[in-house]
Amino acid sequence: MVRRRLGQSAGKWDVVLVSPTNLRFNTKTDMRYYLEQNGNERLRPFEHALLDFSAHLKLSRRMGWLTYTVDGNSDTGVVNT
Repeated sequence: MVRRRLGQSAGKWDVVLVSPTNLRFNTKTDMRYYLEQNGNERLRPFEHALLDFSAHLKLSRRMGWLTYTVDGNSDTGVVNT
């Protein structure tokens, strides 16, 4: 998850998925194109989850994917840009 810093939408969150080869996917279209070109059948069962770019902040906290340090900065899972 990336938090926007500038502009009218500053403070809002974006979901960015990163492939094992460090390709960044910002939209469903990007991810769908990658899945079509990659053709990896092992990813087929997870396709619905890979195309979900919703920010499930409450679930992330509950699963322990989003944590904060004592000073309030994000520790894991969140990148401030």
